[in-house]
Amino acid sequence: MAMLLQAPKGLLVALVISNLGFAVTPALSAALTAGIISAALDGRQPLQLIVALCVLLALRELCAYTMEVLNRAVGRAIDGDVRSRVRLLLSGMPEQSDVEDPEVLDAAALATTSSGPNGYSQSIGSGAFAQLEDLFRVGSMIASCVVIGQANVPLAVTVGLLVLGLREWRKQLSLRGDDGAAIEAAGSRRTAYWSELAVGAAGARDLRVFGLGGWARERHYRQATEYLHPLWRARRDALRGQRGVVALMAGTAAVIFAWPSWLAWNGQIGTAGFVGAIVAGSAAYFATWPSGRAQMTSFAVSALAAVDYLERRASENAPAPFATSSDGQIRLERVSFGYGDGPLVIDHFDLDIAPGEVVGLVGVNGAGKTTLAKLLTGLYQPTTGSVSWPGNSGPPSNTAVLFSDFVRYPLTLAENVAISSDGPIDRDAVLDSIRLAAGEDLVEQLPFGIDTVLSKQQRDGIDLSGGQWQRVALARILYAVRGGKRLVVMDEPTAFLDAAIEAEFFDQIVRNLNGASVVLISHRLSTVRSADRIALLDGGRLTECGTHGELMTAGGRYASLFRLQASRFEAAGNNLGQGLD
Repeated sequence: MAMLLQAPKGLLVALVISNLGFAVTPALSAALTAGIISAALDGRQPLQLIVALCVLLALRELCAYTMEVLNRAVGRAIDGDVRSRVRLLLSGMPEQSDVEDPEVLDAAALATTSSGPNGYSQSIGSGAFAQLEDLFRVGSMIASCVVIGQANVPLAVTVGLLVLGLREWRKQLSLRGDDGAAIEAAGSRRTAYWSELAVGAAGARDLRVFGLGGWARERHYRQATEYLHPLWRARRDALRGQRGVVALMAGTAAVIFAWPSWLAWNGQIGTAGFVGAIVAGSAAYFATWPSGRAQMTSFAVSALAAVDYLERRASENAPAPFATSSDGQIRLERVSFGYGDGPLVIDHFDLDIAPGEVVGLVGVNGAGKTTLAKLLTGLYQPTTGSVSWPGNSGPPSNTAVLFSDFVRYPLTLAENVAISSDGPIDRDAVLDSIRLAAGEDLVEQLPFGIDTVLSKQQRDGIDLSGGQWQRVALARILYAVRGGKRLVVMDEPTAFLDAAIEAEFFDQIVRNLNGASVVLISHRLSTVRSADRIALLDGGRLTECGTHGELMTAGGRYASLFRLQASRFEAAGNNLGQGLD
């Protein structure tokens, strides 16, 4: 109910008034009907009462329509606030591991859902107005019992108790089959992946090339039935418990119709009292019919609990204070990290990065390079050890990152490049960054220049090749450094670039990062050859560190890997040359 207070006050007042009008009209209609009968029997003119009844019935229809419109408006307002709140909570969680946790993702899905089973719209907003509506329905039942009491007080008390008991019993039975809100939200989230894969653009190529449409539908069906079967069983069990409810419903209806009839037959109430009791009793009977309100309210309670969980998780995992270094260096000291209860991925790693220094980080797949990048940028916190930053601000305010799976935003080219900027976009800086990363041709090829939307799913938008997107991502880094970022971490920055362009990468990009410290992660050792230092990561440990020349002279693991890669390129070049001959 407290969530209603977050709705716009004007909408809330109008909703309360319409609910009040809808609630009191049944009792007033019963009283007016009794008055009309009484007037007719007494030989009086009931025209005014008939007009009043017609106006009242029209008012009830108006209130019903107004409630429907306002319920949607208030529900959308509340749900919009909740979704914004959840987005802020998720985006404010400092560690990537938080938003990778299935419990967090399931809680977010439950808190932000806007649909539910059994044809009911289920969300926090719908639960809030359902609770308000239920409160007024009880008030409507009490008002109807007051009208019945005008004819016979014991009848009014009995009808009130029976209807309230029936309401509570039906409510409990309806909830018995719908107490799996969290299970349903989690299952829906997992099932949605297969649904999106089947109809979305992301998996369109593979599904069509490999003929996987039927396979995707089967996985969707299996994922859905896996979580739905237990819920269906619970609902079938709830239906079996309806026999007692049906008996109580029949008994309540018998009391509402038979008791007034018996009183009228014995002359204890008149015709007007008899009609008023019957009409008011029927209104009381139907006023508290659940019609999904119990499920909506129960779902909203579960969704609010999910929001509370996210708030606790966010407060418990508040950004850890970063250590500071006094010599201006970024320092990793005996850093160890493992995922959950698994083995250490990074094991007692030590590295100093001087201002403006370029450090290459190399190693075989699975050596821990990307994990180390996430530790450097504050996305993960070390299990043990520390990451120290100079000055009073650390990651992420001082970090620009290019991961191998960088995001391709469906925005304009300018917005994609300037995504790190909080203020107005510096168009000249955007153009300079693109020129350094992609040359002059990219902007000239686009129909609207840097204002071209980079998504075919948007009107007048286009898509870029993998290599062009890689250059946009590199321009994003250059723009961020212009904005004051002091550490640049690039994970496989040349993955989509051909060999000729890759050869220019260091001079074109790295040398134009304006004194920022740079960490280059790559399995292509030629990419980091010109770095000030190269660190070899093996099994989560720093095993070799030095310049390219020093490591080649040492003849260790780095030297053997470099010679192996070089020999493969030479062999490929010789084969190409023979083919051309």
